[in-house]
Formats: sequence, structure tokens, C-alpha cells
Amino acid sequence: MRIATWVVLLVGLGLGSLLGAEVARADGGYGGMGMGVGARLGGDLAKVYDSDGEVAGRIVAGQRSGIWAFEAAFFGTDLHADGGSDSGKSSTLSLGGDLKVFLPLAEHLEGYLRAGLGHTWMSGLTASAADGDGPSYEYGAGLVYAWRSPRFAAGVWADYNHQEVRLKRTGADLQGSIGMLTFGFMVGTDL
Repeated sequence: MRIATWVVLLVGLGLGSLLGAEVARADGGYGGMGMGVGARLGGDLAKVYDSDGEVAGRIVAGQRSGIWAFEAAFFGTDLHADGGSDSGKSSTLSLGGDLKVFLPLAEHLEGYLRAGLGHTWMSGLTASAADGDGPSYEYGAGLVYAWRSPRFAAGVWADYNHQEVRLKRTGADLQGSIGMLTFGFMVGTDL
């Protein structure tokens, strides 16, 4: 799906939520982290690397106001040369900012959509793996189950992140996609 489609979907869900759903009290900051296994690779990345059995992670910090939130995220995954060789171990690390819109589904349960821009670095963990970096954009969706008190909130989440990257490297540039499913927790003044 193109980024413009996701932006229209985010705005539509936001307006629909404002008009039709009761929004839980949600104004405050939060932070959290999650992990997953085996990111899904596409494009040039899938031709060179594999991520089966490798770890993926996501660390977030955000500020929420009603159904909207701005979230900074640091995320990445480990990769190895296609075919399982340890000679081409690498990691991708990304830093980005996302706009999120929440949709109340049930008491304590919300879904969300998000989209954002970032920058991605590829770091070779072995001498045969090339380093590189470049711009990226991402979009995703997830579920949050949260418990709220007057001064504190905590929750667990499942998040799918799809990222498109263009990495400039010595030798051949890489263009491709990384899809990660992560599970985690977050805490804050509100989620």
C-alpha cells in the first residue's frame, strides 16, 4: 500500500473515531519496548539476507492526546547471509517518528494505525558484511490492552511494522522492505 493510502486511512479512522466512538481518557506520555523473531524481508534485502531465527526489537516513547499520538521509535532486526552463513551477519537499526491514531474497540482494548519517516543504518557485524544507511518510511498497525489509574497506566501490545528502506552502501545500494511483528509492554502517565 502506498503512503498516501495510509495517510487517508489514518485521517478517516481518526474522524470516524471522533464522530462515533467514545474515547478513553488518554492524555500523557508513555514509553515501552517489545521483541519479535524473524522479520520478513523484501526487495534487494531478501535476495542477499535472511532473518529466520534472528531477533527484532522496538523501543518507543510517545505523547498522546485523545485519539492521536506522536511516537518516536528505535527499532531493528538482525540479519544473516541468505543460506544461513555466519559470514554475512548484519543488523538494521532505525530511528523514526510516527503519527498514530487510536480506535477504541472494547473496554481496555484499542487498535491503532501509524505512519512515519525515519533513517535506517545497516551495520555489518562481520568483515564480509557491508555498512550502509539511508532514508526510510514505515507504517503499521497494532493492538493495545491497557490498564489505567488516575496517575499511572500500563499495557501490553502487539505491533506489525512495515518499513521501506533505501540503503546507500559501498558497492551496491540496497532497496527493500522489512516487516516485523513485535510484542511488548508500555508504561506512562497514559497510553
